[in-house]
Parts: sequence; structure tokens; C-alpha cells
Amino acid sequence: GRLSELLGALRPFARLLNVRTNLAYLRMDIFSAAKVFAVGIALGRERYCEAEILPLLSAFTQAAEQAGLRTYAIELPSRSLISAALGAGFDYLSGEPIGSAMDSPQSAYRFETADIYAPLVKRGQV
Repeated sequence: GRLSELLGALRPFARLLNVRTNLAYLRMDIFSAAKVFAVGIALGRERYCEAEILPLLSAFTQAAEQAGLRTYAIELPSRSLISAALGAGFDYLSGEPIGSAMDSPQSAYRFETADIYAPLVKRGQV
């Protein structure tokens, strides 16, 4: 379709293509057919309260997994949402408590939920 055509024009300039959508969008077959590598969300732009976001995170990652896509979530504003995104199975995360997304990262690393609380533990806040 039209998405495949648009992404096809970009493909010669990139090894992998990622697409950002909204959290409630679950038609991942469209992205899979367009040979997208990862599909993701920017929670800083979502207009949901945290209680509404939590169940949507799992639905999003499950739909992406069924379509064979990797997932990312950026602009995660809180440690609780980072923990929820980890639990939902997002592959790549960024947000103020972790660090911002970078145009050219020098390295990436795996982390556990405990890692996002480590700075608070060091300061004696937890």
C-alpha cells in the first residue's frame, strides 16, 4: 500500500526503518507488510492517565510480537511507566529516569527494573 511505497523511498538510505504510532493503534500487520523493523510510541505525547496506559502497553507489544516486529517506547516520564513497559515486553526504552534517546548512541545496554531505582537507593530516597 501507500505506507510500503513511502518507506520504499527511504529504504536505500537506512538499514532499518522504525515507525512511531499511537498506543491504541494495533494494526501491526500494515507495518509488518511494509517490512518495518520496529514500531513504537512516544508516551510524552499520549493523552492518557497512567492507569489507562498500563493495559494498553501489553496489548501493543502483543500485537507487535504477533506481527514479528520489535517495539520501543520513548519519553517515558516515570519510573512506574518504565517498569510497566519492561513488564509489557518493550525492546527499547528511553525517558528522563533512564536517559534520552540519542541520534547516534555510542552503546546500548540491558537493564533491569532495579537499575532505574539505583540512583534513588544511592541517595537514600528508597
